Amino acid sequence: MARNAFGIDRAAPFGSSDSDALWCLFNNGVRAVGRYYGTSWKQLTAQEALRLAQHGLEIWTVYQLSNNKNEDFSYNKGYEAAKNAVSQAEDAGQPHYSAIYFGVDYDAQPTDLQNYVKPYFEGVQQYMRDLANQGKSNYKIGVYGGYNTIRYIYSNVPDVVFKWQTRSFSQGQVDSGAHIYQYDHDQPYTPCSSGSNNVGSIDKNDIDDSDGVASYGGWYAAG
Repeated sequence: MARNAFGIDRAAPFGSSDSDALWCLFNNGVRAVGRYYGTSWKQLTAQEALRLAQHGLEIWTVYQLSNNKNEDFSYNKGYEAAKNAVSQAEDAGQPHYSAIYFGVDYDAQPTDLQNYVKPYFEGVQQYMRDLANQGKSNYKIGVYGGYNTIRYIYSNVPDVVFKWQTRSFSQGQVDSGAHIYQYDHDQPYTPCSSGSNNVGSIDKNDIDDSDGVASYGGWYAAG
């Protein structure tokens, strides 16, 4: 897979005072910005999504609460996570053709993947299927996590169609089929690290953007 574009993800929202920083990102090679659903202080809003689009930036989204231990995962928790993610995505103006990634933010071992994480994603999958069966629009599903996690979930939950791999929990392995690869964490972006251009702490990602946003489940906000 050709990961031919550069993106950043950041927990903190971009506010109305961040115009210089956003133009700095766009003018220094950033194609897309990854943002969050789930926790209220991280949550992408319609205003922020439009702000990113006005600065020429694509968006991709991930739903994550803590999701850093096996007890955070079950079928019922996945179903509820999908319900919440869809509500937040619709509030943010995210179009239904795009994807929501769901985070697995720890080094899930094989028994965890089988007994906890896979049922969680089956719950996500079922909620999206229930929407479709009711004649309602839904979202494509992606998985965020380490090497073994994304490969296992992608192979074992049929409706998971996008993979976002983090270098963390990957023991040096890289999935050539990952649509996004997060290779650096909690670092400044040097061209945009001072004054009004400062974007703060970000994660760096390579993205498959060979066919535009459809290649990785991203989107543009419509004004």
